[in-house]
Amino acid sequence: MKHNGWFFDVYPVRNGMMVWILDEAGRMHSCFDAFQPAFYLKLKKEQEHAVQQFLHKSHFPATVSSANKTELFSGEEWRMTSISVHNPLQFNRSVQLLQKHLPHYAFYNSNIPVAQMYLYDRKVFPLAKCEFTVSENGTLQHILLEDTFDAYDYQVPDLRIMSIKNGSGDFAVKYARTLTLEIGYENKTHTIEPNNPVEVLEAFNWHLKHYDPHVIISSWGDASFFVSLVQLSKKHNIPLLLNRDLSQEYFTTKERSYWTYGQVIHRDGAFMLAGRWHLDAENSFIMEESDIEGVIELARLTQLPMQKQSRSAIGTGLASMQMSYAYRNNILIPAEKKEGEDFKTADELLLSDRGGLVFMPELGYHEQIAELDFASMYPTLMEIHNISPETINCACCNNHIVPELHYTICEKRKGIVPSVLKPVLEKRAYYKLKKKNAATQREYKKYDRMQNALKWMLVTCFGYLGYKNARFGRIEAHESVNAFSREALLQAKELAEENNFHLVHAIIDCLWLYKHGATENDYLHLAQKIKDVVGVNISLEGIYNWILFPSSKTDPGIPTSGKYVGYYHHGEMKVRGIEV
Repeated sequence: MKHNGWFFDVYPVRNGMMVWILDEAGRMHSCFDAFQPAFYLKLKKEQEHAVQQFLHKSHFPATVSSANKTELFSGEEWRMTSISVHNPLQFNRSVQLLQKHLPHYAFYNSNIPVAQMYLYDRKVFPLAKCEFTVSENGTLQHILLEDTFDAYDYQVPDLRIMSIKNGSGDFAVKYARTLTLEIGYENKTHTIEPNNPVEVLEAFNWHLKHYDPHVIISSWGDASFFVSLVQLSKKHNIPLLLNRDLSQEYFTTKERSYWTYGQVIHRDGAFMLAGRWHLDAENSFIMEESDIEGVIELARLTQLPMQKQSRSAIGTGLASMQMSYAYRNNILIPAEKKEGEDFKTADELLLSDRGGLVFMPELGYHEQIAELDFASMYPTLMEIHNISPETINCACCNNHIVPELHYTICEKRKGIVPSVLKPVLEKRAYYKLKKKNAATQREYKKYDRMQNALKWMLVTCFGYLGYKNARFGRIEAHESVNAFSREALLQAKELAEENNFHLVHAIIDCLWLYKHGATENDYLHLAQKIKDVVGVNISLEGIYNWILFPSSKTDPGIPTSGKYVGYYHHGEMKVRGIEV
């Protein structure tokens, strides 16, 4: 039997994976795919048999064999021991057991979530358009991919979307003591009052069965009312129909808090479904920024299951793209970061440990100042200069081309980071153009959400390159990007001054310029000259009727960088770093 449609969902079951397909008529189909996730160790031949015996005695059936894989940093081909776990549900426990048994060995591909590894292995992604061949007994035999993860104008199926929120009226809905469900679909809202728990459960199940949504979008479903509904369901022995696959439990994770950029961020534990998507709009950064269009865009690129993508940090998606690239190119994926920082003298550390270049502004009010911004400067520099952890200071080249630092960049192989960033840069530029030329408000919002989702990935990629736990991160690569950015800003400043423009202020990837009598075309012409030399797109953000660069609160004679207020020709005010 063949089904034409979209890859919808996947999760591990005994001895394989359960795959859900959404066909072109809107019907859902489930099928089983035998899949044995594998991880790798560098063992001697005589050790392989002992490992297989150990796993068998521990009741973790696995096949031990050999495979040739590429080591990322050296580029060398290594003979590795491959351990294929027969039951995907036992994969994590098998790895943990073997790590205790062999504590001093490096593990590879061992901490990739099984559903992600399946998507990498089958070369598919959420909402990939495919032709599926399924046997009579419900086994998935073949997937013919008719789509690409980096496609621009891809087709998205008509998804039946149900919204659910607590309409109790309490100020803190997340912690509301009463549960008044407001269920929305087909442009109607249905309210279920909390008079009788049994009636609430039965009414909720009726709406689920009647509408049979593909997607449930909730407000505080993860933290609050789905947990309450499950407790009521168990208490009154009325099974909920949230899962399409009634043989599966709900997939839940623990809540967590973490420190980032000077503040503590809290994320509620996830409450995810089998065969249906649950997206919590209040527990998802991407849903907040880009709605479901942004989540779909990122899930296709990152190959994270849709429910996981909606709740993941941007860095998690970026890491998944890097792991997918490594997987399909036969590159070993380290379980943890391997490369430490290179040794540096004190002088070398002072030279390398710097950020972007900042010129202090000229104090006070200015008129007819133009602002030129580099577009996605850091990721573009990473892509055009081939900056990646394995390409910096490689063993095969000796070109010392990084400005000031004189690090070497490999000229013989393309790095994993620029390879991953290239489609993101190209897609965002395409969506921004589509947004600019949108014929309707709906089309404008769609492309704005999609480009905004990609913007956050590009914003994150630079920091992730230097993140201490990033398995594909390296501080020398991070330093190289900063060095190229400082050189780019200096080149832009010099070009501007050669063409008689006066630099009023510049900060990392942005310049404020003045030239008496200059027109918009003069600034556009300058921007093209800068792009031709630097290699990074730079655009005219606008010309200010007036702009103020204020003084420091502590000393009126000292300017402050990054703080200003101005009024554009086109009538928009821009304020940065000033309380209003």
